[in-house]
Parts: sequence; structure tokens; C-alpha cells
Amino acid sequence: MNKRLQISNDISSVAPAITEINDYIYEITGNDAAYTVVDTGSTLASAQGTANTMSTLLMAVAAIVLIVSGIGIMNVLMIAVKERTREIGILKSIGASRSVILWEFLLEAVFISITGGILGVILSALVPYLLAYTDIKFVSSIEGVTLGLVFSVATGIFFGYYPALKASKLKPIEALNYE
Repeated sequence: MNKRLQISNDISSVAPAITEINDYIYEITGNDAAYTVVDTGSTLASAQGTANTMSTLLMAVAAIVLIVSGIGIMNVLMIAVKERTREIGILKSIGASRSVILWEFLLEAVFISITGGILGVILSALVPYLLAYTDIKFVSSIEGVTLGLVFSVATGIFFGYYPALKASKLKPIEALNYE
């Protein structure tokens, strides 16, 4: 029973060492399910795989949230264009260029998205107080807040461009006659 087991010194000898240990445990106990032998490398690889899966899932959720919020911004601006069609016609009839109208609606989209981004930052500042009642750790960073605001503005610009372009292309006569 004084059998000396081989110790694994490099990665290539881990699997044979685990096999040898399992065989030794079976010789002693007669049950191969009595103990489980694993190496930390496979546990680490499993943990990294789980972390990668969670990161992918979070990225997918973030993408869906950005698309949905962008569509919301676009709908709000499309309604604003419809409601302000006569105003656009008046602006065009007194000499406002397409770029002025385009910038007016783009800036409105940026304002809406910045407001939403700031509200998100304020809500995220409250998260540590809520998570204090759980075992979940939360780390906030200036880079994360900045990145969130940048994505918010980029979403507003991207989804606000189409309604702004549509508003800038309205013809003055059609806009003034719109009911």
C-alpha cells in the first residue's frame, strides 16, 4: 500500500497523473465514484468559458436595448416632424436651408439621448445602495459612465438622422398645406 504516486510537473503529464490517482483511489476504495480528481487548469478553463458566455449574453442584451431605445428616439422624432410640419414649411419659406432643419432635428435627437444617458447614470449611481443588501459586488468607473454616455449620443444621432433628413427634405408649399 505504500505506492508512490507520480506528481505532475508540466501540462503534458496532468492527464496521466489524474488517471494514475483515480486508479490508486479505486484500488483502495473499490469505488471509482468515491472521489473526484480534477486539475485547476480545467476548472479555470470552465470558469473562463462561463465568463465568456456571460459577456456575450450581456453584449446581446445591450445591443437589443440600444436598438429598442434608438427606435424609440426615431419614433419620437417622426412624431415631432409630423406635428411641426407647418413650422418646417414656415422656416423653409423664410429661407431656412436644409442643413438648418437637419441640424435642428439632429440636435433634438442628441438632447433626448443625452437626457436619457444622464438619467441612466443617475440610476446607476443608486445601484450600489441597492446591491448592498445582496452579495453582489459592483464596481463603477468613469470610463464606464463615459462609454455609456457616448453610446447614448451615438444612438441618438444614428436613429435621429432619418427623421431629421425627412424633415429637411419637405417642400415648403406641401409643408404649409399640411393639416
